[in-house]
Amino acid sequence: MTVLNPSAKLTLLNTAVQPVPHTRKSHQAPIPFRQRCRRETSAAPQLPGRAALLDRLSIVAALAPGAPLSFVVVKVDGLSELNRSFGWTAGSEALRAIGQEVCRVVRATDLAGRLTGTMFGIVLQGSGATAAEAVAARLSYRINRALPGSQPVSVRVSAATGTGVNADVLPVAAMESFRDEE
Repeated sequence: MTVLNPSAKLTLLNTAVQPVPHTRKSHQAPIPFRQRCRRETSAAPQLPGRAALLDRLSIVAALAPGAPLSFVVVKVDGLSELNRSFGWTAGSEALRAIGQEVCRVVRATDLAGRLTGTMFGIVLQGSGATAAEAVAARLSYRINRALPGSQPVSVRVSAATGTGVNADVLPVAAMESFRDEE
């Protein structure tokens, strides 16, 4: 687990709040702040996608540019080995179990979603470095307990912390720590 502080380690050229271009289609409504992970009848969480996560991040940043803001990334490794050994349904089940644990950790003010096929992201509104580190540790513990030991799947969790002003670099900073570990 790595906790980064972009405001201390990254140099921002312009700290003024920049308008974020909206990639959302005009017929889509913005995500309400009270939305959490919804569960279907099969107990599989229905998680928002990358666009929803980045939209929430930009909305929170625009509303409170000086408030603490964190972004947590959960990276799942070993899915291809799992799919080769046990079939693609085993990989889907592992992702479903990880998604359920991510949903159990988020608060009502947070938003969890899928960044990529093997990464989950969480926007932690109003959370500084200590809170982000606690969420990352709790996620790592809960996910590793939920996955069977016989699976070749491992999970790495990283968090980046800053303020609303540097919200656009938080996801990049959190994912950058995975490149440093490889």
